[in-house]
Amino acid sequence: MTKKPHSKQFFLLIAILAMLFQPACSLFSGQTDFKDPEHVDFSTEETAILDAQTPLENLEEAAAHMEGSYFEQDGIKLYFDSQLILDVDPPAESIPASSGSEMYDMAHPAYVHFNLYMEQAQVYVVPVQEYKTAADFAPDIIADLHRLNDDINIFRDCVPELPLNEFFHVCDHQQFNSNLAKVEFQNGTGIRFVSVYGVQDMAPVENEHLVYVFQGFTNDGKYYIKAIVRLSHSQLPKIGDIPAEVYAAADASIVEQYFDGFEQMLNQNEADFSPTLDWIDTFLGSLRVE
Repeated sequence: MTKKPHSKQFFLLIAILAMLFQPACSLFSGQTDFKDPEHVDFSTEETAILDAQTPLENLEEAAAHMEGSYFEQDGIKLYFDSQLILDVDPPAESIPASSGSEMYDMAHPAYVHFNLYMEQAQVYVVPVQEYKTAADFAPDIIADLHRLNDDINIFRDCVPELPLNEFFHVCDHQQFNSNLAKVEFQNGTGIRFVSVYGVQDMAPVENEHLVYVFQGFTNDGKYYIKAIVRLSHSQLPKIGDIPAEVYAAADASIVEQYFDGFEQMLNQNEADFSPTLDWIDTFLGSLRVE
């Protein structure tokens, strides 16, 4: 008499377990091999949890973090792609304004210099409006640089250039300008070129003096960015000389033809630069200035 009720309880328990087991079977029946979970998409669930549990300010902070790291000096932030830049904490300095009254100095406002020495690159950031106020030559050069952005072939003799205290080079110092190209960075655009500068006299075209120069403006017109990167080229000597017949030439066309030859060679052999110009373009393209 006592066994019958226990049998009913036993079969009832079996029935309940079967009902519970059925949805579990349907869950696992549609699953692929455990070793290949790429098909599983948790994004919707995670987004719902994030939206429900994360305050707005935390979301904005997370978004800012995803935009990349940055170096900061005097309130100016230089954002960069950490996969392209090796410097963890490069030397940065604030260059004070100058009235241009000292010898070999030209007027300029205060600006920031980031020394990315691991990339052999120097990056300068200057407030545009302050440059226009500090130097009477600045407004015309800035206007020329904007024109160059619109038409890269507008200047043939030399590229308009704003001089800075620590990089006293201007258009007239360029012995040639090769490999001109437009480069866009994250919040602006500009022009790059390759040159060797002769400041007080002609300089040999060699790897010791070869540089990549970029000048650009942020889209809001607030900042002027200048970058200089050390270069080498497989068809140039490490140390070279100006041929005596060129150095002593009374005919300016002889000197011009001499440097034009280097310009044409570098234009035609862009793949032989180190680092490659494409890499430097990508490096600059990853930057953002705020």
